[in-house]
Amino acid sequence: MIDTELLAKPKIVWDWLVDGLSSVVLSCREHFAPPKRLVLHLDENGGSEIFSADGILLGSIVKEPTGFSCPMSLRETFKDAWVETVLPRGWMLRRALQPIATESLPFVEALARHQIDRLTPWRAADTYFGVRTWPFEDDAAKCHVEVGVVAKSMLRPHLDFLAQAGVATSSLLATGDQTSPDFVIRIDGSADRGLERLRRQIGFGLAGCMALFILGFGVLTLEKWTLESTIGTLDEEIAHQRALLHPADQMDDNGVATAQSLRRRHQAGPCFVGILDDLSKVLPDHAHLDDFSLDKGVLRISGVSRHVSELVPLLEGTSIFSEAGFTGATTREENGADRFHLEMRIVAKSENRCS
Repeated sequence: MIDTELLAKPKIVWDWLVDGLSSVVLSCREHFAPPKRLVLHLDENGGSEIFSADGILLGSIVKEPTGFSCPMSLRETFKDAWVETVLPRGWMLRRALQPIATESLPFVEALARHQIDRLTPWRAADTYFGVRTWPFEDDAAKCHVEVGVVAKSMLRPHLDFLAQAGVATSSLLATGDQTSPDFVIRIDGSADRGLERLRRQIGFGLAGCMALFILGFGVLTLEKWTLESTIGTLDEEIAHQRALLHPADQMDDNGVATAQSLRRRHQAGPCFVGILDDLSKVLPDHAHLDDFSLDKGVLRISGVSRHVSELVPLLEGTSIFSEAGFTGATTREENGADRFHLEMRIVAKSENRCS
């Protein structure tokens, strides 16, 4: 059976990595390209005034029978901005809930949602709500809980206008007084959707990088194996050729041929005496040799004969010699015979080797 705990650990590490990178990217984005922040003061008649984060009045939104309108320049200001809407006094209903244990804070929003139907004239689905908590002064294990609720019907036209203008995220602010602080409700999940979209992009990017890394590692490993195999084959071929040309044991430390190397060459190469004997059997009586040399399987002979043209066919017709041919022009001697120079290759057969 598959160990689910073992599979869960890589997923935890993966989620931690993606969340960490997402947080870093968001922090860098907000630091180097901070979003525009606007403050919208909504009046009870539906109109509003727009201020920058520094408190500078930028313009007004006018409520008309067909909806809201504003100058085009002001409308462009809303694009990708973070807008905080200051509500008229009394539009947000604020209620205190029963205190909860500090360890229950992760569930406080779900607890508040179930209380909205009891505390307000609206259903939870028909409202924007938020929760504010703060610890007891004499008991840090408990927290006060306050819920703020605004009916969606009161803000629907206003929020639709902001969405059409391209606002990135919105929040509602109910200003406080001496007895209660300001209360903020974030009503648009676009920031969360943007974070989730960023997490998906980073996740796909990391997965792509890992796939490319694994593919590249596999290709490099295959190339390494292929190269090692090729190098091994070449090394064997080089060692073989080197052994043929320059046997490793041909000389001792003083450059003198050893008995073992001589014996090996004697057994590996053709038998010199045997070749002379075979050659004497092949050559006709009118051919006389005066020079004979054998080097690396190639036999060179020179001499005189009255019928030089017969020599090459005779040598080629045996199973001992091959590739016979003249290495120079024939010359006529005073006695009428022709001097020849022949070269041929010894056929490598066991019967041609010395025992």
